[in-house]
Amino acid sequence: MYCRLAWGNVRTSFRDYGIYLITIAFGVAVFYAFNTIGEQTAFLSQSTSEVLKLLATFMGGLTVFLACVLGFLMVYANNFLVRRRKREIGLYQVLGMTKRQVSVVICLECGIASLLAYAIGLGLGVLLSQFLIFVTAALFNDTISQFGFIFSEAGLWYSAICFGFMFVVTLLFDIAIVGKVKIVDLMQGERRVESQRVRPVWLCSIIAVAGIVILGIAYWRLLTDGLPVFLDAEGEMVPFAVTTALCVVGTLALFWGLPTPAMAICRHVKGYYLRDLHLFTVRQVASRVNSSAIAMGATALVLFLAMTSVTGGMSIASGLNLSLENGSPYTATVVFSYAGRGGPATMGLSDLDGAEIESTSHPADVASWFEEAFASVQGDVGAQNQVDVYESVPEDVEPDDGTYATYGYPTLGAFGEVSGMELPQGVTEQVHAELQVIPLSEYNGTRAILGMEPVELDPNTYLFLSNLGPKLSAYFDAGLAAGIRFTVGGRELVPAEARVIKDKSAALYDASYGSNTGTLVVADELVEGLPLHASILQIQAVPGAEDALDEEMREISNDLFVGYVDDQYTLGDGRVNPFLYVDGEPVAFYSMISTRADAVETSATMTGIIGYLATYIGFVLVVGCAAILAIQQLSQAADSLGRYRLLHEIGAPAQQVDRSVLSQTALSFGFPLLVGFCHSIVALTVLAEVMALLTPVDVTSSIGLTAAIFVLVYGGYFLATYLMARRLADARYLGLRTG
Repeated sequence: MYCRLAWGNVRTSFRDYGIYLITIAFGVAVFYAFNTIGEQTAFLSQSTSEVLKLLATFMGGLTVFLACVLGFLMVYANNFLVRRRKREIGLYQVLGMTKRQVSVVICLECGIASLLAYAIGLGLGVLLSQFLIFVTAALFNDTISQFGFIFSEAGLWYSAICFGFMFVVTLLFDIAIVGKVKIVDLMQGERRVESQRVRPVWLCSIIAVAGIVILGIAYWRLLTDGLPVFLDAEGEMVPFAVTTALCVVGTLALFWGLPTPAMAICRHVKGYYLRDLHLFTVRQVASRVNSSAIAMGATALVLFLAMTSVTGGMSIASGLNLSLENGSPYTATVVFSYAGRGGPATMGLSDLDGAEIESTSHPADVASWFEEAFASVQGDVGAQNQVDVYESVPEDVEPDDGTYATYGYPTLGAFGEVSGMELPQGVTEQVHAELQVIPLSEYNGTRAILGMEPVELDPNTYLFLSNLGPKLSAYFDAGLAAGIRFTVGGRELVPAEARVIKDKSAALYDASYGSNTGTLVVADELVEGLPLHASILQIQAVPGAEDALDEEMREISNDLFVGYVDDQYTLGDGRVNPFLYVDGEPVAFYSMISTRADAVETSATMTGIIGYLATYIGFVLVVGCAAILAIQQLSQAADSLGRYRLLHEIGAPAQQVDRSVLSQTALSFGFPLLVGFCHSIVALTVLAEVMALLTPVDVTSSIGLTAAIFVLVYGGYFLATYLMARRLADARYLGLRTG
């Protein structure tokens, strides 16, 4: 009997369960699809598969968190369902059913509805997981081999466990409600509506204007100060925290204060206010926003995070992919660092005998070291070139601030002093950073192994290399166009070209993104006597041997760090000596070996993880916001049944009532979305400027994905909410005669 009664109730109240079903279905679909990452490894390359296995573990923990969030959202959703059915539940008890029997019926209804939603969500998740394989391949710059239909047992278990958690939480809430509420409260539930407080127009106007002003200040501060790139507590984090607090306060003040003066303005526009049901609609919207101003303000902030997360994350991932080609043009590179300002001598590093690393201006032979240490790979090595990077400031000079105006040495801030441009946000603290120089012959050696033509250079000129993002390139170009002069090796130099060189020859070693902040190419004789910064061996494999060389170098290079203990190297038998020597003294310390394969793998890992997390977190936040708004609107629509009944009784046309419901729902969903969108535009502008320091970022390229998520999720909730609210306001639903 209980099952038959529960099934009948679910069938007759199916539309009331709409938001509940949509939220669980979306949750289960996401749980399943994003936890099929482990099974996607069968169709992708080995390197991508390793990353996906790591990502799958992380996704599992994030899924548990999502289940907790949606579980409590389901509790909120049930608040609407119980509110709608208080009279029905009370009637069961009046007819003689005990609270325990009523609880059984409610539990069965919840179970039937939940299982139905789970089945729908699982089906959607299976379809979504097939599409997700192609998204994964695109994010990781991989290709799919032998694609086939997948069904993930891990995804099934994750979704089942998370669904079970949501079901149990909802069930306990239902039982608690039925057990605590008195019959008289249940029977009068539909008559109890939320009290509406009238706020003074003057006070609300002041608060609304204050909210707009505060938001304007927050926007200005963010555009001026930028994001905390270096996480400097005093210089960046404190101002950013203040800006964030202003944004939150301004948003809440706007939502709290704006509805009342907006309603007053509409009331004075007689041609609009007194036409159709605008009077009723305006008062309804103002009442709804007034009664849930804090919740709607918080929703706008979360929507802002969702839009920024998806758009920003995917833009960063796309930008990293674009910078990979010019950032890693060699098969492999070996980097040694010399003693100097900030070099190994200041780090306490010593050799086997405890002797400190000596500073030098004479480069050691990295190629010979590499040939001895990596003898087994020499058959796969083709062209190679050593580039020695020198400090631009002589060792005996200790400038107090390193400014261009005082000494004429190459610094990052010097370009701005000549052109009048300010350093881009994110590097303003590096205004006194010294730039390095390399000799022309070695730069031409780099161009040769890259298949590029050599360049000629007048001894009184220099070329400028940098492979970072467009922001810094524009900054450098302005200084070069202004004819910025630098002193190198005792000679004042002018730019040979009025633009920065940012092709693949600007990459001194392999990296997954731009790594050369700025380097001057000068005549060979000008570097004599300058302190060495690093020596880099650039290696190209013979055609077809790239993978073999990469694998062999990875295995051998592991020995370089075996003996590193307590800031000292203790060398043992069979280990590679990590030092370079000049005249028997250790002068250079092994820094790293990087390969193109490493750079590709690192870039794929970063872009894949960023892309997945951005989409996943954004989807979660949108579902949460949309569900909260939907439940709020349906609860308030249920409270307004008496008003809709009165409209029908006084002869209001059904079409006008429907339009009023649509307007109320659209404004309630649209206002938080509009405010969140404005916040997101400002934040993405700043984010794009910061990321443009490292890589080209095109925010517009990711807008399509963001729009798709919002149309699918946010738009779906809006449509479902409108249809359910329209049904509540329908004359037939209210028991009135029509026609």
